[in-house]
Amino acid sequence: MRLVALVLMGLLLGAVAGVGMATGGLPTVNAFIQALGDNDSHKRMDAAVSLGDLGDPRAVEPLISALNDSNVYVRDEAARALGEIGDRRATDSLIRVLKEDLASQSNTSRRGRYTPRIDRLSVVESLADLADPKSIDILSQILRGPFRPSKSSSVRAAS
Repeated sequence: MRLVALVLMGLLLGAVAGVGMATGGLPTVNAFIQALGDNDSHKRMDAAVSLGDLGDPRAVEPLISALNDSNVYVRDEAARALGEIGDRRATDSLIRVLKEDLASQSNTSRRGRYTPRIDRLSVVESLADLADPKSIDILSQILRGPFRPSKSSSVRAAS
């Protein structure tokens, strides 16, 4: 089912944005990478999801850049996709966005309403998927702090 959705998304992106397709009509990784720069946030979000599904390491750097997207949902899907790809080059960037979000919450808790920069659970799960020892400190801080992921994420992050 996901493959069908992936192919349909690639065809849609190709038709709308004029991006390339591989032989046989399958979307290329480059087409989805190009779509990360589209003006439409839904297309950028769908491209991030598709890149995660494809799991191609060529998408790591563009997805790291997408962690700074103006749309929170694109940032969330980029974080998830990086975990699905499983390339540890993403570790430092995922730690950075998590720390930025924690700092933002700390600063706004004194001034008013907190607006998340990213879904922390997406980042925590991706860091757990990457299993990079560099993430132990931040994951420990998250598990001790006011934000506690679901039990299954806590177990995965600790293993």
